[in-house]
Amino acid sequence: MRLLARSPLLVLSPLLALSLLGGCVTWPDVTPGRANRVDGIPGPEDLLWDAAHERLLVSSTDRRRKEADGQIYEVDPKTLTAKPMQRRGEPMGMRFNPHGISYVQTSAGPLLYVITHSDAAGEGPHAIVVYLVLEGHLSFVELLQDPLLTSPNDLAAMQDGSLYVCNDQSADGGFNEVLLALKKATIVQLRPQHGWRVVADGLAYPNGIVVAEDRVIAAATREHRLYHWDRDAEGALSGKRVLAEVHGPD
Repeated sequence: MRLLARSPLLVLSPLLALSLLGGCVTWPDVTPGRANRVDGIPGPEDLLWDAAHERLLVSSTDRRRKEADGQIYEVDPKTLTAKPMQRRGEPMGMRFNPHGISYVQTSAGPLLYVITHSDAAGEGPHAIVVYLVLEGHLSFVELLQDPLLTSPNDLAAMQDGSLYVCNDQSADGGFNEVLLALKKATIVQLRPQHGWRVVADGLAYPNGIVVAEDRVIAAATREHRLYHWDRDAEGALSGKRVLAEVHGPD
């Protein structure tokens, strides 16, 4: 989800439902009074529930201040106050413009996977930063990069270290690809010890993605569709089907 304005964050109850929806979601209409406003987060991008510490984590990129790095904010669900989290141990000179995020519990503790771009406009080169989520800060674990990350938007991490990532454009994509809804974008997978590979292609602006047991579900924003695929033991996808037709799913 790429926002161009300073936007307040709306938090819906119950917050635990966020963990079921994956990243970069578009909320349906809600009854007045069921949403609460959280201020102080410039350019909120994605959000999820940190079950280990009972708080909301929000990725933020302020596109009006392109020279400044973005932040991961923590939101207290009781007070609805937000503050940026400290990030420690990052490589010298690493730019941080966060986009989609994913959270997974592992034997080492909860890990946060963050898509980051080299500038606030979302341009490459792109990477995925992995952090250990601690009470007071995020501790850098590793930086993942590959040429197949052509325009990463959202991702879904798994306990075994594998990832699915939606590229919303192809390597040579741009405004025309998005405007004309050209089906040139991909979903790529990282398998530990095997590397990256394309597992789905021919998509127009794939965006939010979630793994549901033996299925993968992804939103194709410019096709106005949700797709799902069967997922085998190695993580390969097959049997692409339309799950729902939704205007501009995110």
